[in-house]
Amino acid sequence: MLAVLTGKGRKPWAIEIKRSHDPKLTRGFHVACQDLLPEAKYLVYPGTERFPLRYGVQAIGIREMCRIVSNL
Repeated sequence: MLAVLTGKGRKPWAIEIKRSHDPKLTRGFHVACQDLLPEAKYLVYPGTERFPLRYGVQAIGIREMCRIVSNL
């Protein structure tokens, strides 16, 4: 699932949500990022580790993502 998070006066964030513990980005995510030029790119998955992926994407656990969004 691909989501775009926007806020007043902010560049969008591109977020892909996966159920797998071994997440992989889809082609659609890359195409959307080329169109949107997001400020941040996240792949949200059910794990707890945060780690970098290719092309400036951060893999992030769902709980940490919820904390980030709630602090906006």
